[in-house]
Amino acid sequence: MQKIKNPYLTTSNDLFQCLERRKSSYLLLSIVPSAPPSNLQLHMANESALHVSWNDVPLIHQDGVILGYRLQIQKENGGPLVWNLTVGADVHGYIVSDLLIFQNYSVQILAFTNKGDGPLSEKVYQMTEESGELNGLKLKRTLCLIIVGGLTSTNRHSKGKR
Repeated sequence: MQKIKNPYLTTSNDLFQCLERRKSSYLLLSIVPSAPPSNLQLHMANESALHVSWNDVPLIHQDGVILGYRLQIQKENGGPLVWNLTVGADVHGYIVSDLLIFQNYSVQILAFTNKGDGPLSEKVYQMTEESGELNGLKLKRTLCLIIVGGLTSTNRHSKGKR
């Protein structure tokens, strides 16, 4: 008589291994992300607004259910945060407005789970446009180059020797 193994019955060793796998899966779901969101970008939306966009944290680094993202925007010189905001996990872009014209800003982002915040991304920089409004007046920074005499110093010296 041949014994047939019942696939629904397991030995205590098999059960122990299964529980260990579940335990390690549970541990993975209960820690913070090990990497920031990928592909962080910062672009001008208009003279006083910047568009921030990003992709998800790579799956291997999510280490749980991503609940949202925290953005930190500050002036390039490292001053206080201009914006510190939290958005949901389904958001992958945001327009930051009411910024000063002709200023360089930096942005960093992190993802968070129910256990806390993951690491901050590297800073990404962008300057706002040079035009804008001040007390209702339209401003536009213009580069003006004035050439005096129309000749370079080389031309003046060579002309005098003739």
